[in-house]
Amino acid sequence: MSLSWRDVLRVKLAPHGLRIARHRRGWRSPAAETFDVAVPATHDGDAPWAAAADALEQTLLAPRLRGMDLDVTLDGAFVRWLLLPWSAALATDSERLAYARLEFESVHGERARAWRIRLADGRPGESSPACAIDDAVHDRLTAIARAAAGRLVAVQPAFGAALDRHRRMLTAPSAAFALVERGRCTIAAFERGRWRHLESARLAGRLTDAIAAPLARIDALGICPESPRRLHVVFDGSPEALPAHVGGWDVVTADDAAPAPRARVAWGRS
Repeated sequence: MSLSWRDVLRVKLAPHGLRIARHRRGWRSPAAETFDVAVPATHDGDAPWAAAADALEQTLLAPRLRGMDLDVTLDGAFVRWLLLPWSAALATDSERLAYARLEFESVHGERARAWRIRLADGRPGESSPACAIDDAVHDRLTAIARAAAGRLVAVQPAFGAALDRHRRMLTAPSAAFALVERGRCTIAAFERGRWRHLESARLAGRLTDAIAAPLARIDALGICPESPRRLHVVFDGSPEALPAHVGGWDVVTADDAAPAPRARVAWGRS
């Protein structure tokens, strides 16, 4: 990571709004200013991220926000996830990317051909996650930063960033991690540190039921059987009450308000 003389504008880009923090020079400096920007409803036919990008472009017209490094975290609504099984036949990054693209296309169809895919660094013999975003959203963010006399220095998924911040807590033999965003929950399960399950879905109804469903699927697959089984839940926004146990898992909630370190290189290969 190179140092920059510029101030940093950290943005959480979501369908309903933007959360913006302006930091003085240096990645770990405290926020000098924080504010939210509402996003109007997306018009029919527009990309789901278009209205949020428009709102960001208008916000960066403010003179005080020009000439900054732009660091964007994408809401789960703009990100697709897959857990890719290990294959010894894939020897290079380009082969792994090609395989990941085929898997995304098999699930999402031809539209996945226009997606930018990132692979997490995995250990030999283990499954590893891949995420995808519309290539057009990355291009649009680059153009927005350039028009504001700045530069786009990072685009990362909210779930990946949150997991990086809290991964050290996942010490139980059977551990799960859930990020709850407005209208969406992304959850992963780990067996002694190994990725075993990953899914992201819209929230409908009670949060407890939405979390219980993937945990039931994990049980049905026969993975993560060892005790203790601990689910760590992080809220990107106002926390909601959850029971102490859901489907045989102990539930632990965490505060995600601490300053975010940069996501590890694991989310940077594409």
